[in-house]
Amino acid sequence: MAKYSMILAILCVFLLSLSMLRPDRWREVEDKARQDALLFASVAERPDRIGFALIQDETIRHLVLFDVNQIPIYPEKDGFVPVRFTLSETQLRDLMEIYAQTAESQWLRFDRDGQKLLNCRKEDAICLVYDRVALEELFGLRTGALKNPGVFNWLNVVLGVVSMALVAFAAWSKLCQHSVGTDLELVPDRYSARRGDLEIALTPRDLKLLKLLIDRQGSVVTKDELYDVGWGRDFMPNSRALDQHIINLRKKLDPDRKLPKIIETVRGVGYRLST
Repeated sequence: MAKYSMILAILCVFLLSLSMLRPDRWREVEDKARQDALLFASVAERPDRIGFALIQDETIRHLVLFDVNQIPIYPEKDGFVPVRFTLSETQLRDLMEIYAQTAESQWLRFDRDGQKLLNCRKEDAICLVYDRVALEELFGLRTGALKNPGVFNWLNVVLGVVSMALVAFAAWSKLCQHSVGTDLELVPDRYSARRGDLEIALTPRDLKLLKLLIDRQGSVVTKDELYDVGWGRDFMPNSRALDQHIINLRKKLDPDRKLPKIIETVRGVGYRLST
């Protein structure tokens, strides 16, 4: 199970990486808004240059610049503003209220139908109203792609959460298992082992012997040590009892005799788990 969980996690991370390589529509729009804000902030004291810059950009419909007291400095009261960028008193009042409540860059609908998008940026002391369709055309997006401001790619979030969950599950599973070499997993709480696709039922004695061999993997474990663990110190050693048990254990671990031998015999001494 841990192996399959890790494979699924790797697949999710791969898909997440692919989705992150795809351009994010809101990131591109946010970058444009940031650049626009810097441009207008740099000419805040020149209404004529603001008006000229507005006329050059087909995506912007309205603009309000604020001072440190959150009072609009553009458009100026009774000042000149290109006709198509004018705001009603109600619209201006609404923008002031939204700006006052803004903590950072925020995207909202500016009308009921979502034809206009509002971006207020506290750090740049500005609110920009964009024509949604013009933005979509600018970035080559399908019509309506920006209709829900601020919606990010939920696929990235889902894949990220699933990947972390699967990796965590695989790690937890590993804590409940002892791995031997590259193809044997011991699962003590289920009195079983896995070798490749083979599920192996173990007796309590099998489990004790394998645990000792695993703990000393690559080193020789004497027969006396194996007797003490498998039969207890009061057991009178019988060489055939241990040898026969190891033979039966080898059959369990490789019933078809097609796999490399895991438990090696060290003549005259004991047994060793291969590395």
